[in-house]
Amino acid sequence: MEISADEIDDLLFWTLQQSWPVEQHLVAFASQQIGYVNNEGNCGVRYPGSDIHSCLLPGQVAVHHWRHGDYLAISEVAYLDAMKQFLSDRGEEALANLVPFPESRRREHLLLDLSGASTVSMLVSSLKNQLGLLHSGMGMSGIEQTMLDDRLSNMPKNLIIEGMGFVEGFLPATCNELMDIIASYRSAFPDRMVIIREDSPSGEGQSIVQLF
Repeated sequence: MEISADEIDDLLFWTLQQSWPVEQHLVAFASQQIGYVNNEGNCGVRYPGSDIHSCLLPGQVAVHHWRHGDYLAISEVAYLDAMKQFLSDRGEEALANLVPFPESRRREHLLLDLSGASTVSMLVSSLKNQLGLLHSGMGMSGIEQTMLDDRLSNMPKNLIIEGMGFVEGFLPATCNELMDIIASYRSAFPDRMVIIREDSPSGEGQSIVQLF
């Protein structure tokens, strides 16, 4: 699904302004990471661990809305940012200050192994699926902008990318493009760690491992 950051803002604000739950409940649910949904099941928020949305990545929430079918997976950071702004706009500064600090809910670590990505489409698919990128453009176009916006991605505090030697061997020009994207990301977020490995010492192949 292709969706813009502004559309995600609209979706979140529409969800938050419903009459259920009351604003105090929104803050309490966010603090305890408890989901909620209306009686029709077409509007609300779900957290990871729910049997209904077992495919959510760590650090994501599922936002229900009838316009987008089943649900849209976005980062919890974006959800909490929207909630703080929503409450502030309504003059509820005291409640806004009780919303959990969004950065505290960013997922800690992610190991991303690209050693199986022998085509551009495989590489883009792996980046999209494992980084939670909401971008459906062709090739690498737009991925950098998506990674820089929490509304369009689910980036971790610490990212380890393995298998870059494999990508360079099969896709040298695309590998250079990806390295430029990573450099821009590092520059934008110097407090986050990105480690690049040519080989794949974890032996995970083209998969994702959550580090604890």
